[in-house]
Formats: sequence, structure tokens, C-alpha cells
Amino acid sequence: MNLENDRFQHEAESILEDESLTAGLDDRAARLLNQWGLDCLHSILDTGSLQPTLQTEEQTKPRLQAVRSLMRLVTRWVLDHAHMTPGSRHELSSALREQAALIYGAEERQSHPLAQDLPLPPTAQSAIRQQALVSELRSLLEPQRPSQPRRRS
Repeated sequence: MNLENDRFQHEAESILEDESLTAGLDDRAARLLNQWGLDCLHSILDTGSLQPTLQTEEQTKPRLQAVRSLMRLVTRWVLDHAHMTPGSRHELSSALREQAALIYGAEERQSHPLAQDLPLPPTAQSAIRQQALVSELRSLLEPQRPSQPRRRS
């Protein structure tokens, strides 16, 4: 096994074993958020060289930490968004954009619909709605790849 696979395995296990990242979400939404986190890890660790250097470690550490932060923020958005004040929603959406910029690149997602309020019906806590919100946040925060249509729930 090479160093990249070992590192990915270690980081993936730390995400999957940390229940606080998805605490309060139903199982489907939690699985969807965990998959998003794993996809982020894969993207971050695939950009490194086959022989990781100290510089690569130093460059990836903040991005790996941002994955966990993003997951916590998404969980908070899904669970609390409907009950937040406009100011709190704005602060949370700014924090989400900041973490996404660390993960995907600072030039990505400078302006997108999270700058405004997402429509959210009163039944936001239902299992189906939680899953839909996780999918919607991912589609808003993750850069669209040219060969890949934007994900929709």
C-alpha cells in the first residue's frame, strides 16, 4: 500500500468514525454528507504527488480540516436554518463559503445563491428534506466540472 492510500484511509476513517460531524441528521442525510466529505478527501489527496513532501502536508492540512468544518456547518444549516435569524443565516452561509473556498480553491464560489436565503418550508426537519438540503448545499458549494452536470436533489 502506498502512502497516499494509507493517508486517505486514515482520514476517511476519522470522518466516518466522528459522529459529531453528522449528529442530529437522519441516516440518509448523514450518509450523503459523509460521502460528500469522502469525495472532498479524495479530491484533496489526489492532487498531491505520489511522494508527499512536508510542503504537501502543510498545504493539505488546512484543506482537510476545512472538510470537517464544512460538514459541521452543513449539519448545522440543515438542522437549524429554518429557525435562524437573517443575520445568523448570513454568518453561517459566509462560513460555508469560506470552508468551500479552502477545499475547492479560493477562486471558486465567490458569489452564489448561498449569499441569499435558501427557500425552506416548515417541514425542513423531515428525513426527505434533510437529504434534499444536503444535496442542495453540495450543488451550491462544489464547483461544477465541465464534463459533469450540476447535482440536483
